[in-house]
Amino acid sequence: MYIYKNGQQIFFYNSDPWYFDIGDLSPQIEHMDRLLLEFKNINRDEIVNILNSKEVFAENLHGNIAKILNLPPHSVGFGYRYLDNAEERDHFEKTFGVKVEIIGK
Repeated sequence: MYIYKNGQQIFFYNSDPWYFDIGDLSPQIEHMDRLLLEFKNINRDEIVNILNSKEVFAENLHGNIAKILNLPPHSVGFGYRYLDNAEERDHFEKTFGVKVEIIGK
């Protein structure tokens, strides 16, 4: 999971760094300090507990994080590769009443 603000990454999370290999590593959480600076009304322990949970489906985990961060529901499960496609982007904009701007393309 990546969280960006104005084109700058402010948070990164990888639930299973060894997913495609044999091994067992704890989830990777990077830039928690940036996330907490951006979302001042959130509880660090609550986010860490969700990120370290054994949630099976990434979309559910992302949804739980989006709720605590007070992000819109459409922020879950709709990545850049969809927005890079003009037809998908148009559908997204019409569905959610937002304007997407791809910068640097």
